[in-house]
Parts: sequence; C-alpha cells; structure tokens
Amino acid sequence: MRKLFIIDSSTVCPLKDQELDNWLSGKPYSISPPEVKMPVIDRINLRRLSTGAKIALYCLHECCKSIDKQRVSSIIMASGLGALVDTQTFLTSISRSNNSLISPTPFIQGGHNTISGIVAQWLQNDGYNMTHLQQGLSFEFALIDASISLNTDDEIALVGSVDEDIPILSEIAKKYGWSEKMAGQITFHASAYALTPSASVNNNVRIDDVDVYQNMPVEQAIELFLIRNGCSTSVLSQIIIRNPLKRNLSISGMEIDPVVGLSFSSGALGLHFAHRYHKIFPKSRVLNVNLDVDGVGLILTSSHGF
Repeated sequence: MRKLFIIDSSTVCPLKDQELDNWLSGKPYSISPPEVKMPVIDRINLRRLSTGAKIALYCLHECCKSIDKQRVSSIIMASGLGALVDTQTFLTSISRSNNSLISPTPFIQGGHNTISGIVAQWLQNDGYNMTHLQQGLSFEFALIDASISLNTDDEIALVGSVDEDIPILSEIAKKYGWSEKMAGQITFHASAYALTPSASVNNNVRIDDVDVYQNMPVEQAIELFLIRNGCSTSVLSQIIIRNPLKRNLSISGMEIDPVVGLSFSSGALGLHFAHRYHKIFPKSRVLNVNLDVDGVGLILTSSHGF
C-alpha cells in the first residue's frame, strides 16, 4: 500500500495524552472516564445527534485544526457496529408506535454515513466519502481505503473511528464470543486521523503498511507481514496489542485493553498510541496487532528516517 504520514490525531479514551505518554514510557499513570467533548460546529443541527456521534465529530474537528481543509480529498469512517443509539431509538419507536406516525430523525441519523456526511457538509467537501463496518477490523480497512483514495502528494484523508455503548451491546458482544466479564468492560471510543502521502517537518510519523489476515494463525500472519516489509519482531521498538478474547500469543507487547476498556473500535486507538510513542522515542518502529474474532489487523508505523 502507499505509505501515509500522520499530520495529526485525536482520541477520546480513558487515557489522556500525558497519562498515555507515562504509560508508554513505563511511568506511573492514572485512568479517568473518557471526557465527553462536543464539537463546535453547527450546534443547532448537532443537538439531536447521539453522544457517540458528537464525540467522533469532536475528534475529526480537532484534526482539522492543523490542516488546510481545502486539501481534504476523502473522508472515511470506521465503526464496528454503526450508529447503535439512533438505530435502537428508531426500532423502539416502531415497536411502540401502534401504527401512528413516528419521528424520522433517528432513522436518518442511524445511517452508517451520518458522521462522514456531516463532516463533508461542514467542510463543503464533495470528495470521496465512505464508512466501513467490518466489526473489530473496520479501521484497518478504512486505512487501506485511505491509501487507495489519495491520488496526489498534497491531498489529505480524514479517517475516523467510533463505536457507541448501549446496554444491549453486552448481549451482542456475548454472541461474538466475549465472556460476561469482558462484556461488562465495554465502553465507547472515538478517534480521528489526518493523513497524507507526503512528509514534512511537522508530520514525521509514517504508516508503512496495513493489512488484514483471516483464516490464518496470528503468528504466521505477523511473520508474513513483517517479511513483506523487510523486518522482523527483533527490530521492532514496540508491539501494541488489542486482544479482547485473551488469546495466547508467542509475542509480547503492550496490551491496550486493560487501560482503555473494550469496544469494536479500540484497535483504532492503537494507532494514536503508536503516534505518541514515536514522538517520545524518535527513530522507532511499532507494530499494532488488532486481534478480532474474524482475523487480525496489522499496522506497521515508523518515525520518518528510521
């Protein structure tokens, strides 16, 4: 795939950036509930959106502060299960309607492209717009899509990820093989990234490769992926792992699940963690391993010049 550089990243999760830096550096850190922040765009039309949608828009808005908005050529979102809050509201209103008229708002906002569509309207952007929903591997597919969609070096792709937390989600998670204890750790996550094919002084963290492997042992997938990129686990500076099903692995690294909780989008947080790691440790190389029920997503990043 085409290499991409991270201009900026933004997340909402239990580890604020300073605490995240401490965790990555092996220093004492503290965890706090994710801070719910609202975007400062189009407040009138956003007031009816779910909290999760607003948080995702906040992350995307933060990324846009450091870029030339006219350079944005694609807006791509990833979500494990889509707009759950509005979908549940719409289905509940149908079941209770008694054949009477119901509000169309939850149906409209329950569409998978709601967030990317709002960002496109805000930016007055008529470029490529897509949302990927492949459970826990959605973000990797979104990154691959972003790499394909960028045609020139001066273009920028906005890539975001979000999953909401509703009470019924714990029951859904159990159907995907999550234990009752794991289902109780489900929370919401959102993240956003501004990506470009060209390097600069301000964006020296590079996404070297992204891929998804299915129907293959994890260790074999990692070996093939690293060989393709001319390296091995011995030269990696760090491995960041999302492993909600607690699979036994022959590799070791920093597992993010205990510190950020569980969601189908928590793998996307791993890229933000890698981004911060490269800023702390220049000339480093990091592998993100995102283990999901249906396969494994792999992201290789490095500091420019590694």
